[in-house]
Amino acid sequence: MPPTKHQLQDERELFAQMATGDVQAFTKILNHYNKIIYQVILRMVKTEEASEEVVQDVFLKLWQNRATFTNIENHRAFLFRMASNSTLDALKKLSREKAMLTRLQQNLKHRKEDNTSESLDLKESESLVKRAIEQLPSQRQVIYKMSRHAGLSHKEIAERLNISPNTVRNQLIEALRYIRFFLKKMAG
Repeated sequence: MPPTKHQLQDERELFAQMATGDVQAFTKILNHYNKIIYQVILRMVKTEEASEEVVQDVFLKLWQNRATFTNIENHRAFLFRMASNSTLDALKKLSREKAMLTRLQQNLKHRKEDNTSESLDLKESESLVKRAIEQLPSQRQVIYKMSRHAGLSHKEIAERLNISPNTVRNQLIEALRYIRFFLKKMAG
């Protein structure tokens, strides 16, 4: 039976090859399913950055657990189940972060008398983020500032810098990953 529009030709064989560590088979699977899974996740998560992180997580787990795919009958369904589970995890994380942010905002309202201390903490936090950004490679810094400070979309940044939107996306993911790492390192 010929593959359907969304089915990968020789899918069973590619997953078997990937299970043995074949990077080319993994790359074919990734290239075929990447955009499909991204669109599904984007509908649920609603933000590009979070969707991109979930997609990366799915394919990282796929590679790390590739040996388990030798016993799977419906690879596509299993891959989408992985995407669904990773999306739920990401949504739970976002929910926890929003709840924490709400609690922080409420605490700030109740602590008006300690305004000076809070102002200093905010300035210190801003300073740490600024230091992290300054340590990014120059192109990554430019892309981050265009996205976060100027509010440009991935497409607008790509057009202005004459690079692909995927490059913009990847650079932003790496920038955010480094900033989080830097802040954890400075806090701990």
